[in-house]
Amino acid sequence: MLRDDLELTLDQLISLCNDAWEDYEEAAAATEDAEMSALFTELAMQRREMAEVLKRQVRRMGERPRDRDTNLGAAERLLTRIRAAFARDPRLALLEECERADGRIAAKMAHALNTVDLRAEDRDILTRYHGDVTASVGRLAALRTRLFP
Repeated sequence: MLRDDLELTLDQLISLCNDAWEDYEEAAAATEDAEMSALFTELAMQRREMAEVLKRQVRRMGERPRDRDTNLGAAERLLTRIRAAFARDPRLALLEECERADGRIAAKMAHALNTVDLRAEDRDILTRYHGDVTASVGRLAALRTRLFP
C-alpha cells in the first residue's frame, strides 16, 4: 500500500484515541464509583499517550496530524450522557461506551497490522498498543460482568 495509506490510518487512530481519551475523562468525572473512576482515569492517560506517540509518527513522515476532537466522537459522548441519564444504572452505560470506544481502536489497529504497509517502528508501536487496548477491553468487560452480573 502507499505511504498515504499509512498516514491516513495513523490519523484515524489518532482521532479514535483522542475520542477515547475524552470519553474516559468524561466517564471518570461522571461516576461516583471510585474503582471505575480510577480505571477510567488510567485508561484516559493511556489513550492520550497513544495519541501523542501516533502524532509524533505522523510528524516524522513530514505530515501534520489531526487535531483532538472529531464530530463523531463528540456526538457519541453526547449520546453516552443521554444513555447514562436514562439508564437504570449510569455506570453500565459508561462502561459499555468505553468498551465500544476501545473496541473500535482495537479493530482499526488489527486492520492496520494486517493490511497496511507499515514501517517497522510503526508496526512495533501498533502491535504493543493493540495488546494494551485489547487488554483494556477485557478489563472493562470483567468489571461490567462483576458489577452487573
